[in-house]
Amino acid sequence: MKIVAATWERRNLGLDVTEITLDRPDLENESETLEVLRKYMIPRHYLLVKAPAGAIAFLAKLQALGFIFLECQYNISKNIRDYVAPPLFLRFVDRVSSELLSEDEAEWLNLCRSIGDTMFTTDRVALDPMFGVGTANKRYRNWLMDMRKDRTASAYRIICDGENIGFNAISFETETLTARSVLGGIFKDCQGKGLGGAMIHAPIVFSAAKGMRLYSTAISSNNQAVFRLYLLFGFNIDSSSYVFRYCPDEN
Repeated sequence: MKIVAATWERRNLGLDVTEITLDRPDLENESETLEVLRKYMIPRHYLLVKAPAGAIAFLAKLQALGFIFLECQYNISKNIRDYVAPPLFLRFVDRVSSELLSEDEAEWLNLCRSIGDTMFTTDRVALDPMFGVGTANKRYRNWLMDMRKDRTASAYRIICDGENIGFNAISFETETLTARSVLGGIFKDCQGKGLGGAMIHAPIVFSAAKGMRLYSTAISSNNQAVFRLYLLFGFNIDSSSYVFRYCPDEN
């Protein structure tokens, strides 16, 4: 069991937030695990629980306690050492490029303005009736600026036919030669134009150019279009988890 006090979320959600990730042994010690969860089921508190997929009996007990199912989260990855774009997306090879954002705060703020209030619509916060799309996009803007301050990731503009169509922020793990896509998406006015393949192709290319061997990310079951694209690019599903939340102020 991993318990994290997500203090950074208070400015986004207006609540104290705790994130708890459960492992298989936690499900076997069911009574003890539920007792731990109950300690965080308090007023003005938002509790997020991730549990291994398939534990239906345990999850039924969570629902009986008032937890709301939000999504199934998939961790996916692909070996990119000898990456070649799928035949269906070869048309992007000569049309797509990327541009690294500098450390200049103005560049990051400009990217935040491009995110606006409506770019992200399929994540668990956007779809949760307790919050909505506006809160979700504020959360992503704050997340992006935090990455700039901590330098935990590099952010890239994705360019197609000379136009900025989106961005991707990636954490490069030099010890494991793994590129982890942390945050990214297509700008609102570029959505619905068949550019999803470009958004996957470009980050793989610049990650491979940095010597990375593995490219990984996490995908929500609520974003089926993107999930299908990653599968078409040959990504493998490494693990999956159910994500629930509890907030007595809404329940």
